[in-house]
Amino acid sequence: MSPARYVETPKLLRFQRRLERDVSERGRSVEEVTRRFLEHVDPMHELHMEPTKRKSTLIVSGVDPIEDTSAHVLRHIEALWRQEVRLSAEV
Repeated sequence: MSPARYVETPKLLRFQRRLERDVSERGRSVEEVTRRFLEHVDPMHELHMEPTKRKSTLIVSGVDPIEDTSAHVLRHIEALWRQEVRLSAEV
């Protein structure tokens, strides 16, 4: 089984990012983006994405600066690599 990763971002920030993107890049109205988010996007997030958080081997912040998140991911990868090296040395 491959490691699962989860980016934890508050609902309001997820909505704000989607609103900005969909209005500026996709030409949607604020009302349409809001309706889609409330009726489809957020319920599907709760149903399908939120449960993966419990199974994740790595949870990172979707709020922290990318430099901090990248450092966290790198530390995680290095720990997995050290574990793999240690296990292969035992064989």
